[in-house]
Amino acid sequence: TIFSEGDASGEAFIIHSGRVEILKRTSGDPIRLAVLGPGDVLGEMGLLEERPRSATARALDEVTLEAVEREEFLRLLLDEPSEAMGLLRALFERLRSVNQMLVNAGLEAKAAHTPPRVVIFAQDEEGNDVLPEAGIEVRRFPFRIGRAPESREEEALAFNDVTLPDQSPHRLSLNHFALDMDGSEVIVRDRGSRQGMLINGAHVAGGRGPDQAVLRDGYNDVEIHTAPSNFAVGKAYRFKILVQQP
Repeated sequence: TIFSEGDASGEAFIIHSGRVEILKRTSGDPIRLAVLGPGDVLGEMGLLEERPRSATARALDEVTLEAVEREEFLRLLLDEPSEAMGLLRALFERLRSVNQMLVNAGLEAKAAHTPPRVVIFAQDEEGNDVLPEAGIEVRRFPFRIGRAPESREEEALAFNDVTLPDQSPHRLSLNHFALDMDGSEVIVRDRGSRQGMLINGAHVAGGRGPDQAVLRDGYNDVEIHTAPSNFAVGKAYRFKILVQQP
């Protein structure tokens, strides 16, 4: 076993020789998702996200792998982009596969409707230094929030509409959460954060709950703490999000 579903991620692997099967856990026997061979990349989402592995990778015979950690991938993107192309192709292929799954499932865009008014406010000193006192009205979805990069290498993979300062031990991940629309509902969606968050008192992501939560009409509380194992302690980022349905 190269890595198991649920393991911490942080690196991808390039197969130089041998075959690797990708398995997904089910209530019965595991399902084989793919068999990969020389030149293929596995675990590529570990280069972008901090969330646990979504499947298990197991060698079918003698396998030789090259491990590429997140920091090395970011260096390649900036300094040797041609060397990063194989890893980028694997990421793009993952996006194409997901898109094709949606098409095959026959998902159609829902009827247009008047979107709700959404305003996000900071409820702590650090957030107030970035967000105005009147809050920011969200006019485009997804609206992404994350931590300010600590080095130039991380800037290549920071995709945020609002970037907040944070110091180690980090509360926020580089790409932490997004406000998004699901039909007429406003949701908070995790973006692969390590800590997860509390939404109106309920755990979301971080290995302690679902990856997203629907926001209620009116004010909603979002909290992100230093200590993932105990939300009652540690320094917190706090937000209040107003949702006003038309």
